[in-house]
Amino acid sequence: IENRIRYSDIKDATTDYFELRKKALTKRRPRDDEVYARDLAMYLAAELIQPSCQQGIAERFGKTHAIANIALKKVDRRINSGDETTIRDVNALRQNNPATNSTRVTRS
Repeated sequence: IENRIRYSDIKDATTDYFELRKKALTKRRPRDDEVYARDLAMYLAAELIQPSCQQGIAERFGKTHAIANIALKKVDRRINSGDETTIRDVNALRQNNPATNSTRVTRS
């Protein structure tokens, strides 16, 4: 049986990990902690589901392509700069998601 990851898997893992309501990732005016969680969820979606389709990712989170692009760059920049919190959170989200292979993120 193929282990397919879905947007709902990523959203569920993210809201569970950050103890947020399901709507938090698609809110029109999110708090800073909700923006951070959404950015990480978008990053994982881009990496695990649609690496070349930011528009599709944006639509799944109720955001524009520009917001998705900014979110992906922001998380990538944090990981590449060695931000321990972001690296820890991305790795934890992967482990909390049964559909992923638990590939660990490290600095490039």
